[in-house]
Amino acid sequence: MAKILVSGLLNIETVIQIDAFPVEYCPIEYPFFGVHSAVSGVGYNVAKALKTLGDEPHVVSVLGDDMPARRILKTLEKEGIEAGHVAVFEGKLTAESAVLTDKEGKRKIYCDLKDLQDRAPLEGKDIAWETYDLAVITNINFNRLLLKEVKAHQVPIATDVHILSSIDDPYNKDFMENADILFFSNEAVMGREGDLMMDLFRRYHNPIIVCGCGAEGALLYLGRKNRFVYEPAVAPKGIASTLGAGDALFSAFIHFYSKGEEPEICLKKAVRFAGIKISVPGGAKGFVKEEELGE
Repeated sequence: MAKILVSGLLNIETVIQIDAFPVEYCPIEYPFFGVHSAVSGVGYNVAKALKTLGDEPHVVSVLGDDMPARRILKTLEKEGIEAGHVAVFEGKLTAESAVLTDKEGKRKIYCDLKDLQDRAPLEGKDIAWETYDLAVITNINFNRLLLKEVKAHQVPIATDVHILSSIDDPYNKDFMENADILFFSNEAVMGREGDLMMDLFRRYHNPIIVCGCGAEGALLYLGRKNRFVYEPAVAPKGIASTLGAGDALFSAFIHFYSKGEEPEICLKKAVRFAGIKISVPGGAKGFVKEEELGE
């Protein structure tokens, strides 16, 4: 069991099931049992996935002082996820998101971060970094100071910068140059994933780079060996929604890597974990225990 610090967004997510995109205008519809809300956000999704797989995640995040925050903290407590480093700011609002998802699993996400991107970066001087096996530092503004502190304490860093189109992306530069395990999505670079991965390694020297390729699976690049490994997607239980698939892929890879598995094996197991997860709608639902992954 790995002890992993997870610093990232916590929010309330409302998912609305629709028939298809584009959505035609209609003043009102009654999609019975088609609207539901739950705790989500990258920080929560990753922490819950790691907890389900048997790790000990400790969450760092920023909340407002409102009802969504109280729901989030209650949920973390109920699930046994350590939240001692979650900061609650008086007079502020907690982030929320709304997601439209169709019958084919496609989704459209509206993520309202409130004023999170304008908040001062978090300091982790009260965090016992030496007790952690790995730190997941997601690409949100309040994590920029934490990156430097984690690096100074020589704790391995994993981050997912999500949609990336260039190694010169100014917003993600801090995260890319500090990551030992770097994930991104191919949504903006389809057809040139390999070239971008090689460019990333030449610029930032990340030992492990993984590109999530959606319905095509995932691609791993081990720059020091100049070796690519491709793993095709699977969906053994069908597809209800692809929401949260990237977080599931990322989390499972980290879990198995923390156990000492070779990156190629981590990728294979992570793709299967994500493939099972998408049989259930909701960003933080559908995770299975390690023994439930099967062949």
